[in-house]
Amino acid sequence: MRKSISTAFFSLVSTLMVLGIVLMGFSEWVLFSNYFASDRYETLDQVVGVTQRAAQYLVQEAELPEGDELDTLSTKLEIIGESAEAYLFFTDNDGRVMIASSPDKLESLTVPEEMMEKIDTADADYYHVFGTLDGVLTEKSYITVSEMCDERGSQSGWLFLCSSGEQLTEFKQQFWSNFLLSACVMLLCASILTKLLMRKLTDPLQKVTDAAQRFGGGDLSVRVEGVEGEGEVADLARTFNRMAEDIQ
Repeated sequence: MRKSISTAFFSLVSTLMVLGIVLMGFSEWVLFSNYFASDRYETLDQVVGVTQRAAQYLVQEAELPEGDELDTLSTKLEIIGESAEAYLFFTDNDGRVMIASSPDKLESLTVPEEMMEKIDTADADYYHVFGTLDGVLTEKSYITVSEMCDERGSQSGWLFLCSSGEQLTEFKQQFWSNFLLSACVMLLCASILTKLLMRKLTDPLQKVTDAAQRFGGGDLSVRVEGVEGEGEVADLARTFNRMAEDIQ
């Protein structure tokens, strides 16, 4: 099936626009996701110092407090976590959970050995990871892990500060819905403008085509009318008219 110039050009422009929109959406999503993760980790890193000072009891003592002291400590940890929209828990060196601000967020009370090895071998002060810690957490979360040390400077355990990844899911849904809406509006407007511009470009070509067909049918008096100005199409119309006059 033969396509007209306007149809072929419109198809090409539409394809390029769709590819451009897809590429733009993907790049923006990557940038926003990285920014979102960076912001969450930065917030969690800032809360780590406060949490460690509030939980100094765990660092200095070999055993957990009991009764009212344990309730008080748990309340402090919960308040600190809520201030950063996060929850936290402490483990010993082997990854066994000693205390947690939100026990309902934990599926398991032991961090897998493979995960502990990754954390232990990390060179940075804080270990960042997004996930469930191999099934320890009930939902995917942004996690900052920090080493705990006693008064002698020896490692006494690990602090896990977690922020729910549900905000990322909500952000993802809102982002794509807004992006698709804006993309559809942009495509609609671009299609209308392209149609209008293509009409201005193809109408002169159509006049030349019609004149050439009539001329080829034997009407030697036909001329291209209404094509003026500069440009290739106008030059083509003038050349056709001169050719028709010479032949006639």
